[in-house]
Amino acid sequence: MPSNDEVVDVAIVGGGVAGLSAARSLALGGLDNWVVLEGSERLGGRARSKRWSGSTINTGAYYVSGKRNGNPFYEAIKRYGLRTRDIDYNSWTTYGEGEERWEDMEKGSDCLDETAHRMWEEFDATGRYQVATARRVLQECGWDMTSSMDRAIEWNYYDWEYGRTPDDLSVYASPAYSYHDFGSVQPLISDEGGIAKFLIGLLNDFVPPPHSADTRFRLNSPVNTILTHSTRCPTEAGPNCVELRLNGGKTIFAKHAILTASFGVLQRTHQTLLPQGFPGRDVLHKFTMGYFEKVYFRFRQRFWDDTDFILDSNAGKPVLMWHPNPHQQQSQEGVLQGTITGKDAKNFVGMDDTQKKMYMLSRLHEMYPGKFTLDDVVDTYFTNWVESPISYGAWFEHGPDSSPADPSPFPPPSPSP
Repeated sequence: MPSNDEVVDVAIVGGGVAGLSAARSLALGGLDNWVVLEGSERLGGRARSKRWSGSTINTGAYYVSGKRNGNPFYEAIKRYGLRTRDIDYNSWTTYGEGEERWEDMEKGSDCLDETAHRMWEEFDATGRYQVATARRVLQECGWDMTSSMDRAIEWNYYDWEYGRTPDDLSVYASPAYSYHDFGSVQPLISDEGGIAKFLIGLLNDFVPPPHSADTRFRLNSPVNTILTHSTRCPTEAGPNCVELRLNGGKTIFAKHAILTASFGVLQRTHQTLLPQGFPGRDVLHKFTMGYFEKVYFRFRQRFWDDTDFILDSNAGKPVLMWHPNPHQQQSQEGVLQGTITGKDAKNFVGMDDTQKKMYMLSRLHEMYPGKFTLDDVVDTYFTNWVESPISYGAWFEHGPDSSPADPSPFPPPSPSP
């Protein structure tokens, strides 16, 4: 075995929340010979905070999907002392043409959730399933878009939730299950420490600070190949040895491996990263990533509506959602966050920063003509999750052709903190 190669009990691929939770479970269970192989320069994955313009912004994950019935993420958020605020989904201002048909959308969405729930129950009981898009079921439930206002309202229910339109989603992507499990109240992380405070709490559970001093965390160590039946495995790696080849030539032989990489990464790299016969490899194409990009502006003074959310749906243009003071911090009084999703987000990240800035400001000017000038813009920040090599998107979603049978080959997820 070359001198720069090594043998470990467990290799964890990916240093996001799932990878760190796996390491935590191993450490608290008494197993210390593990490594976390993270391809970027930091731990945390899509749980990322940034100090920007005098405040903390959560550029990735920033809210909790329900807080009832022991939601492990919410329980950890409270255990680590993060301040939260329940999102007020009744505080909206909507710009668009046509009647605001919120009640019709609510009925259609409830009907879709109930339909999806019945379809899942049928699959669980009989193994039979249907392939159907969320759009088809919404139409069968009586909802169809007839105006730009309808598009804005539908965006609020689906594109914002999933990072895809109902045309690009399976009915099985319905959020009914997390809501049934953990409730529909969604707390926003409003702590001045951001979601980074959660990551520090998670790491403190099993690694003494400074965490960067622990050599088991291997940053800037992307894995390019995983082999499950390698003839190169040394005897001490055991009968189930996994060979992991890293960029730069180093190889790690592990008695066991835990793969927590983003689904977007798996889709881009599975020909080399995942070995032939790896569970789920043949159904990767049926799933997708939700696309969700944020833009932050700090202005010298407020000029927008006094609501928690502002929906902009001018006919023929992408829907935008604006969120004043997005993390409810005193230091964000002049901050306005814009959100763009789906294919529009993919097109948006193809612009240069000047084009992005001017496009978003032009949309604001259409809603608030004469209320601000370029000189009123103090600072700007853009995310880029669509092209980020640690994610290639925001989160995993069921593609339009997926079924409840397709995820079954995938190994179960790592335990939550």
